[in-house]
Amino acid sequence: MANDAAFEEFAKGISIPGGPAVSGGGDFDQFSQGITFGDEKKAAPAAVKAETPEFLKRDRPEPTPMSMTEVAQSAVQNFPRSATEFGKAVITPFTQPVETAKALGDIGGGLYSKAKGALGVQQDAAEKEKAEASVNAIGDFYRQRYGSVEGFKRALAEDPVGVLSDASILFTGGGSLAAKAPGVIGKAGELAATVGKTTDPLNIALQAPKMAAKAATTAFNIPATIQSGAAFSSLQTAAKAGMDRDPVFWAHYTGKADAGDLIDRIQSGVRQVAEDRSRNYIAGMDPIKAQTGLDFQPVMDVINQSRGATGKGVGAFYGETTNRGAQEALNAVEAVVNRWASKPPGSPHQTLEGFDALKQAIGDLKPDTRGNPQARKIVDDAYNAVRQSIVNVDPGYAKIMEEYGSATEKLNDMRAALLSGKSTDTRINKILRSYRGGDKGNLLEDLYKRDPQLISAIAGYDLSPYLPQGLRGIVASGALYGGTGAVLGPAALLHPAHVAHVAMGSPKLVGGVNYLTGRAAGAPSKLYEMSPTAAQSLFQAGRAEEYLNQNTGGRIERKSGGRIGSHDSRADRLVRMAEDAKKRINSATESLLDSHDDHIAKALEVAQQNI
Repeated sequence: MANDAAFEEFAKGISIPGGPAVSGGGDFDQFSQGITFGDEKKAAPAAVKAETPEFLKRDRPEPTPMSMTEVAQSAVQNFPRSATEFGKAVITPFTQPVETAKALGDIGGGLYSKAKGALGVQQDAAEKEKAEASVNAIGDFYRQRYGSVEGFKRALAEDPVGVLSDASILFTGGGSLAAKAPGVIGKAGELAATVGKTTDPLNIALQAPKMAAKAATTAFNIPATIQSGAAFSSLQTAAKAGMDRDPVFWAHYTGKADAGDLIDRIQSGVRQVAEDRSRNYIAGMDPIKAQTGLDFQPVMDVINQSRGATGKGVGAFYGETTNRGAQEALNAVEAVVNRWASKPPGSPHQTLEGFDALKQAIGDLKPDTRGNPQARKIVDDAYNAVRQSIVNVDPGYAKIMEEYGSATEKLNDMRAALLSGKSTDTRINKILRSYRGGDKGNLLEDLYKRDPQLISAIAGYDLSPYLPQGLRGIVASGALYGGTGAVLGPAALLHPAHVAHVAMGSPKLVGGVNYLTGRAAGAPSKLYEMSPTAAQSLFQAGRAEEYLNQNTGGRIERKSGGRIGSHDSRADRLVRMAEDAKKRINSATESLLDSHDDHIAKALEVAQQNI
């Protein structure tokens, strides 16, 4: 006992720098756990196992019957948790790539093993069971969810977002394949793929950056449009073009497409308006054009009244001409009507279509009456008399001609407002003036319907200059530059805040900011559109990893404050501890070299008896 006491006293005198005093006796495992050293890193906080959602647990009991009302109520209640788990599953392949790859590898190996079994290849039973464990587990997972009506109800109630994602894969994957087929199957496939993308939670989530970008650019564009002179709609179009990666906008914004391309687009749209006018007119006339029983008398009465019963007609006085132009117009109208009236009954000239042609022939005389009110009145009266004869037979003709007249008026306005002028610059200026001025008469709006990318072309061209445009931009920017220099001095013009304001006066720069912002915000959804099935596979892969790992110990999450500790065995840790202790004890015992030999001998004797 004396020896023990002496050793204890000796041991207490030995201190290991950075660690506690060594005490004799006790279990080595307990002893080793109590040793720490000065440069050993602080132990990491304990890892905690993430709570596994009920819908990801294996070997669940049979679902209890639920009414659809109960399913709906539970789905609403569980939606936040389901959405959270969906998000975790999507990012798992990135945050845990090794574990995800292993899980997918196990599934692939299991499918390969099942394929070999199906082909009759001899396999070791134990190896086969081991290889196919992951595949069987995933199969059980889907059987629990979709193997029965009640299972589906439970899945929908507990994991509405996951079920929606599973369903969207059937639409997008199968729909994309079917869309390549001809005829009705192809159309149905396109519809299915569209439904799948619309209902896919991942696609819905990827719209959030676009909405954020739209809000940000809208706030930015209010002062930008004032200072740059560019149209607000151009800046908004630039952001949308970035999201869609619109090549037409980019070509006109960068100058790769010249002004002639924009004019060609306008001309093409105007031609389509004219073609639509004719097409609608023909479509309206077809059902009624063969009608007969039209009367020439109304137009004859107009001619006789213009001649004058007493010789005092329009442009004449008892056989003398007082208005040669009016008399020539009257003679021309009478000649045309007489030719039509001389045709035999039953001829095309006597039908409703024939009278419509007579009206057009009289209308063709109008340009010759320009500047002569009396002559124009004769032609207009005859034209309207023929039109009334047609309406008397079929009142629907009035509506056809009203629509045709409106289309003609708009067509003439388009040509005057957008395409008049000999030079390209004159035409471009007219197009931009109409565009920036709010498109009075909706002339451009009508063209957008025929060429949806026309607005991209105009917006790109509007934002292509570097200097402020229009009176508004010049005045706003000029006031800023001049005011800053006058009040704060020339040096203030180089201040970063002022430089930023100057940049906001450039249509090119503010357009570029909108385009790049839109492009960044639209990148995630653009990747999704390239391969929706591949994007959805991220969720399926992440969920497979979580489902398989939670049944073999669970996903480990970090506790706040540190990383997960090393997974080395205790033996490896103790070896390192022993080596480190040896170095430190050697260092600590250097001071004993100066002790008296009797003290050292006594200590070694005590130690020998206790080891």
